[in-house]
Amino acid sequence: MVNRLLKSAKWFTLFSFLLLLVSVVSYVNANEDIEEIYDPIGNNMAELPPEGSQTVELKENGIYIALRVRGFDIEPELKLINSTGKEYLGRSPVWLDFPRVGVDDTIYDVVRVFEPTQNEEYIFYNEGNNTLWLIDEVSNQRDVSQTTSIFIFSIGCCLGIPIGVIAFILAIMGWRKGLKGIDKGVKMDSSLMIDPKGTEIKIIKSPSEVPDPFINKSSNVIKQIEKPEKDTKWEDWDNQ
Repeated sequence: MVNRLLKSAKWFTLFSFLLLLVSVVSYVNANEDIEEIYDPIGNNMAELPPEGSQTVELKENGIYIALRVRGFDIEPELKLINSTGKEYLGRSPVWLDFPRVGVDDTIYDVVRVFEPTQNEEYIFYNEGNNTLWLIDEVSNQRDVSQTTSIFIFSIGCCLGIPIGVIAFILAIMGWRKGLKGIDKGVKMDSSLMIDPKGTEIKIIKSPSEVPDPFINKSSNVIKQIEKPEKDTKWEDWDNQ
């Protein structure tokens, strides 16, 4: 039982390691695809130069992010106005709205986030002096999740981590059962015996060689004690 648990733990550990290794390799290969998807210049809903405007359609429960190149300290002047002339202010970015890095290593900061509650068309105005990009965050995340490398990475992590936990549990169980077996004095195989205290190991080649721990009461055990001979040499020497 102990050997079976430890052997299973080794196989589960190997399988978990291979899955996690495949996940890491897949994630490294997916970096290029992720950068292309999140690149604001190559993948955006609208690119507005200073004093520009463009009509955009925002969908219900979507997440839309306005970006600009890092390095501008002034407040971006952008507006989203619907067909009735009502301005949609959106919200300021929080720590979860992380910056984006383009394929050319340009860093883009999030300046505004829009989360509409209904499908509606807006006119996107850029009244500042720097270019703005409007990004469909939900669409980007969906495209990333559908890439082959990310799919393999997700499967590897989802399977590799739980299998690793199972391997750890099996190893602990096998180790504990092994310790309990040694404490009780376990016969490891046909020729190896460990005593209860684990301090003595006896190798037995044949069962017939095992000494009987019990004495047959019906047998007569006679111990003969020879009387030592009297040493008379000193007497003879004294009489001379």
